[in-house]
Amino acid sequence: MAFWITASIPIKQLGDFNSFRRKAETLKVVNGSNLLDETIFEKMAALYAVSPNPQDYRYLSALAVRANVPNSNGDAVSREELFRYRPLRRCRSFETFIHSPLHVNHFSSNPKLARGFIVDAIYNTWDEDFEFVETVVAVDKTKDPILADALVSGKINKFSMGSIVESLQCSLSFCKKVAHKQSELCEHLRSQKMQYINGELCFEWNIGVDYEELSVVDNPAEKMAMTRKVLGNIPKLRNVLNYLPPAQREGFAIAASERHISWGELMGLDKSDIEIIDEYVRLYGNKIPPSVLVVLKKIKEAI
Repeated sequence: MAFWITASIPIKQLGDFNSFRRKAETLKVVNGSNLLDETIFEKMAALYAVSPNPQDYRYLSALAVRANVPNSNGDAVSREELFRYRPLRRCRSFETFIHSPLHVNHFSSNPKLARGFIVDAIYNTWDEDFEFVETVVAVDKTKDPILADALVSGKINKFSMGSIVESLQCSLSFCKKVAHKQSELCEHLRSQKMQYINGELCFEWNIGVDYEELSVVDNPAEKMAMTRKVLGNIPKLRNVLNYLPPAQREGFAIAASERHISWGELMGLDKSDIEIIDEYVRLYGNKIPPSVLVVLKKIKEAI
């Protein structure tokens, strides 16, 4: 058994990890694919009954999960856990968001009810006290035009993750009990979450996390889980680089090289994008792997 956790109210119910394992197998064909590859939209259309046309989506970036601090439900995930390799999904924990569905209020039992999907997930660090997973969300404006318009206008801007967690650990230094099912929870997590006990805040560390979906909600447990920026009609390189802090651009370039960027998509860029690329090379030239330099050279040639 495993824990099914959402970052909105109510928080939790027991889930069947075996059923999720079967679903994870179906996702293997799309994990690790190209941010800009149109074939991904065809695969997502089959999974979630959304449009196969990238032009039918609105794109935005949203904070999905904060690291190292509990949300108001008393759930927390560490940076180390977010970077833990998940063998069934063949990626790191935070990357299990990629190609997961976008739902409303965690009505996620039927994947065909999805309003879109997660195009990409990036680990961001503003400072040592604020680390988070940022997602690039694609909302199908032909399937739910009201929701798409509301997200773009900012009338709706709150999100909540849904995840499968293998185990929970009590945060209290004098306890630290690990539970794999509800009956194994310590007395602190049963009745004293988000209370101070002997000067320590009691919450649960999530261990073995696979992110199953992201939902639009009214009352997220993570109050910072909100829209960060509307990216435009198609998430071209310029849109993504503009919303990333400079220190994170190298990570995107590495991801782009691993995912074999579709140069046809990049042909829509203009000359101003060369300045962004040149700035990136100037700032990080001594740290850029040769493979990434090749990617950047191809981008400039495609403009």
